[in-house]
Amino acid sequence: KQVTISGLNSGIFYVRAYARSSEGVSYGEIVKLIANENLEYTTLPTFMHASSTYRVHPEFNVTNVDWFQAMSMCENLTYGGYSDWMLPTKDVLYTMYLHKNDIGDFMDYYWNSSAEEAYYYYYWASTEDSNDANIAWLQGFSYGDQSLAYKSSSYDSSENYSNVFFPFRARCVRKEN
Repeated sequence: KQVTISGLNSGIFYVRAYARSSEGVSYGEIVKLIANENLEYTTLPTFMHASSTYRVHPEFNVTNVDWFQAMSMCENLTYGGYSDWMLPTKDVLYTMYLHKNDIGDFMDYYWNSSAEEAYYYYYWASTEDSNDANIAWLQGFSYGDQSLAYKSSSYDSSENYSNVFFPFRARCVRKEN
């Protein structure tokens, strides 16, 4: 069913569907709505890492992408007159985790009431594993943990890492100085 929302002021809003039944409540994924897609570049959130200022893109906080899609999405982004956006390194992404409340717009988990468990979100880093080019780093935004995952589902291995690929989230940044 399509729903129309009107009368929103300029800004970013979040919507989440839910359904009630005799077995409880199930929640859908949170969806971000941007009431004014021409947000000023200078209003985008910033943070400091290693004496450099980074600006965080608001719209590519997407889920279910593999590492190659995340890299391409950020590398091909033009926003605010700039085309040098990137997927953050694992160190930059960890700093983003430390400042996630100031930056905003991160998903750390959602509760699946039918399974009675939480699903935790991880974000791709551009940093590849030093021992295996098929693996890249992830940053968790619930507890701050970093881990490794296969970049895509096309890679199969009997290594110690999970050989099941799970798509993760991505967030693009731009280094300003």
